[in-house]
Amino acid sequence: MDNKSHPSTPDFRRAALVPPPGVRGPSRVSGGAWPFLICALSLIPIVYSAWSLWVVARDGDIGVNCVLGIEIKEEIPDEYAWEGGRPAAGDHLVRIGGRSIDHYPAFVEAKRMIRDRIGEPVEVEWSKADGTTGRAKATVRHRPFWAYFWSLLWLAPEMAILASRPGCSGSGRGMSRRCSFTGSAS
Repeated sequence: MDNKSHPSTPDFRRAALVPPPGVRGPSRVSGGAWPFLICALSLIPIVYSAWSLWVVARDGDIGVNCVLGIEIKEEIPDEYAWEGGRPAAGDHLVRIGGRSIDHYPAFVEAKRMIRDRIGEPVEVEWSKADGTTGRAKATVRHRPFWAYFWSLLWLAPEMAILASRPGCSGSGRGMSRRCSFTGSAS
């Protein structure tokens, strides 16, 4: 039904989009800036992912893994050098490099303290399951490649997803002016 044939019927679809006379509508980014803005915002996860991988690859480690606690969750890999024994899965950390460890944030802080000490020995103390205490020196080293391989494997498809938009016409690289925000070609 056409509004011209029934002038008393208001057209609510149009009224919602057009501000009343004399009232300035909300400002918005011009159509040409949207693709740039979306591309710029999509760089945030790319930069964060690359930075995270760089930190993991660069920082020193002694091979001790605790998840949200101070209990060692898995055996320390053989690639890490330890003198005087090494803690086993299920043991609880007591001290790393002079830093007392009584909760998970203290463990994270101790790992931060040793991350730049590549090649240096660090004193580690732990409580064994039988109640005795173990002490040893661990040499800080970069993590082996396999320690972050799965992160690299995860990152590759993530980058592919961010680098192209399915359903867009054009070269398939990034955001094209011919793509609408629904992913269909115009």
